[in-house]
Amino acid sequence: MGIFFQSQTKENIKSLNVLRTLLLLPMVCFLIMWLMNSLSSQHLKYFFILAATISFINLVEGFIQKESKRVLYIEVMLFIIWISLTLTL
Repeated sequence: MGIFFQSQTKENIKSLNVLRTLLLLPMVCFLIMWLMNSLSSQHLKYFFILAATISFINLVEGFIQKESKRVLYIEVMLFIIWISLTLTL
C-alpha cells in the first residue's frame, strides 16, 4: 500500500510539473509583449489568471509533498495576491 501511494505521489508531482511548464510558456509571451509595450489590460488579466493558476498548482504540490506550514502560508498569500490583482482589472 505504501509503495503504491509513493508511486502515485511521484506521478502526480510529475504531471503537475508538466502542467506548470505548459502554463509558463504563455507567461513568457506575455512578458515579451509587456517589454514591447503592446500589453493591454485584457492581456494583463490573462497574465494574472495564469499566475494564479501556477500559484494554485504550487499550493497543491506543497500539500502533496507535505511542505512546512510556512511554505504553504506563502503559497496561499501569493495565490490571494494574484486573484485580487485579477479581480481589480
